[in-house]
Amino acid sequence: MVIAVCSKKETEYQEIADAVMSYPEREQYIMVPQWFSSAEEYRKSQLKHPFVITIFAFDDIENQELSILVHRTSEESQIVWIGKDERFGVASYRVRAANFFLKPVTKEGIWNSLNRCIKRLKEEQTIGQFL
Repeated sequence: MVIAVCSKKETEYQEIADAVMSYPEREQYIMVPQWFSSAEEYRKSQLKHPFVITIFAFDDIENQELSILVHRTSEESQIVWIGKDERFGVASYRVRAANFFLKPVTKEGIWNSLNRCIKRLKEEQTIGQFL
């Protein structure tokens, strides 16, 4: 499954991609990160082919706007929101984010988030659609 990673910073994308690639369950689900450095680039791609999991690490306002788009276009898509302002944590759960955590990016934060996404996909019996 392709994991969309939205970050304007290449170093931040690389940290997230490295965590995805070292995720202990990765081989079972064949996870491949795909980088989006702009909201518009991601928006176009999401509308054509929804991603099973999107990790948002843009600024919190862009994360919120794009999360609403994901929520409206694909109910089974899972969202991970990495933000700078903890007040957006409540907003993230209103759009069904699987996890919200504050920057900086950590391997444990990504792994915990992927665990939550996989658990939801299994519970909703939709993971098979994306393999």
